[in-house]
Parts: sequence; C-alpha cells; structure tokens
Amino acid sequence: MKTPLISVIIPVYNAEKYIEKCLKSVCEQSFDDYEVIVVDDGSRDSSPMIADNFAKDYNYLSVIHQENGGVIKARKTGVKNANGLYILNLDSDDWLLKDHLIKIAEEIYKNHPDIVVTGYIEDNEGIQNKYSQNIAPGFYADDKMKKEILGNFISTEPFFCFGIYPTLWTSCIKKELVSKAQEKLPETYSIGEDISVTYPCIINALSLSVLDDYTYVYRIQNESMTHMFDKKFSKKLIYLLEYLTSILPENIIDSEQFNDYIVFETSLLVGSYLGAGIKNHPYKDMIENVIDALEHPIIENAIKKMDIMQKRISLKYKIKVLLIKKRWFKLYSWMLR
Repeated sequence: MKTPLISVIIPVYNAEKYIEKCLKSVCEQSFDDYEVIVVDDGSRDSSPMIADNFAKDYNYLSVIHQENGGVIKARKTGVKNANGLYILNLDSDDWLLKDHLIKIAEEIYKNHPDIVVTGYIEDNEGIQNKYSQNIAPGFYADDKMKKEILGNFISTEPFFCFGIYPTLWTSCIKKELVSKAQEKLPETYSIGEDISVTYPCIINALSLSVLDDYTYVYRIQNESMTHMFDKKFSKKLIYLLEYLTSILPENIIDSEQFNDYIVFETSLLVGSYLGAGIKNHPYKDMIENVIDALEHPIIENAIKKMDIMQKRISLKYKIKVLLIKKRWFKLYSWMLR
C-alpha cells in the first residue's frame, strides 16, 4: 500500500446533524494523496451508519468503532491507525473547502516543514469571519524558527493574542511529532487537549510553515459545552497548567509568553464564575472556586509577575488584571453585567 501524504483524523460522537457535510467536504478535496480515518467514539445516534456508508463509496476512508472514551482517546486511536506522513485533525461538526488539503500539500512539497498551520473561517449560523495566524506567513527554520516562532508562538503582542493558535484543526503535523506529544497525555482531560499536543509539537519541530489560507470552516455551536458555564472549570484549568508545566521545557515555562497565557486563562476563569456562574449559583460558591484557583502556586506566581504598566495591554485587560490582583470581586462582577 502506498503511504499517503496526509491522514485526516475525524473523531465522532453523536454528530448526526453535521457529519455528512463534514465527510462530504473531505471526500471532495482537489487532492488525492490522503486517507481519512473516522473514529466513532461510541456514538448512540446515526453517526456510525452515516460514516460506514461513506466508507463503502470511498476506499480511502475507513471507520473505527470503539467504546466511548472521549476525544483524546479517539484521536490517539486515529493516529495509531494512520498510515500518512502527516496528521490533520478535522472536527466532525466542521468542514473543509475543496482546496484545503492541496494548499497544505503544496507547501509540504515545496519546503518540507514539520508543521503547517493555516488560518480558518468561523461560521456562526451562516455569518462568517476569517482569522489568520498572528505570526506572518512564511517558512521558518533554524535561527528564524527559534527567534520568530519559539519566542512568540504562545503569546504575541498586544495582550492577549496567540502567536500560533493551539487548535489541532489549524495544524497539519508530522505523525512522529503527534505520536510523541500524545504519549503522556491523560485521556481524562476535558479542556486543553489541543494545546497539550500542538505546542509540544511546535517546540520539538525543526521547521514550520504559516499559510495565509482560509479553507477550514469552524462551526460555532452556541449550545455546545464550550459555550456553557462549567462549575469545575477551576479544577480543570489547574490540572491543565500542572500538566503543561510538567512537559514543557524550563525556558518555555519561565518565559513571559507562558506567563501571559496563564494570566489570560485566569481572567477567563474569573469572568466565567463571576459572570455566567453567579446567574445560577450562589455567589459564595463562585467566589470559593475563584479563590481556590488564585491561591494555586502556578496562577498566584503568574499574577504577581505580570506588570500591567509595562506591557502592551488594553485598558480592559489592565482593569481585569488589577481587579484580580486586588481581589475586588464584586467590582469585577459588576463590570460583567
């Protein structure tokens, strides 16, 4: 069997509303050196049947059925069964424009990067916006990789912008890098599964290409878990930060960009508990969750280290960080009304 250039991994769980459009888009690419691996993660709707029907019509598409174990386990299964040189993740509710794979392949043939990252289109019930990476398009290797990527990929100015989005679906990565990053990744994760794979891959890569293309369409689901309040968010964030500090090299952990990321995630946490949280939960309970997070050494040290007067940071974030430092929670909550 010929080794395909790209393996497209699609984890699926109860996605019958969207999976047909997703699979149709990946099967109609203007490129033919790829395979598609659908991992049915114990779906209880018609998703498995829809995927199996596609497999009958497209010999480069295969379906793996397994008991429900979460998206991390599903992606690991996909990678273990992949034959391609590169791994590209596609979420089952998203879709690709027909030139997505060929644009990535052309860059691989030209420069042979370890990783290719792209922009994307955000689709919110038909309203679409384009988002590019926050590092200039181009091929980065050697000293250019060290100076322009590794120093800015987590956070770049103004605060807070990801240099390279941590989303797996905006990245096409050599299989061996993905496999290595997934080795220690706990399957119990419920947030941060993308950043825990993407960023270690970037750190271990020798080269990276940034494409200014918008051929991946990310569907916003307002009813999804990512848009709902999660009372366990503080514990999940701490779990994520502890894991990242255990796997990332010391120079990254001690860097300003990683500190910025911690402060940014902390501001999201505080906003979540004091905004959406107090609408349906006792104020006291929400404050306890916030304080527990702020007293964790990783978060506490990051907040202390940030000098809001010396950074290129908006007035909105200066006020947020100041209120968090002073623990003026009632004022923070009032601002969110």
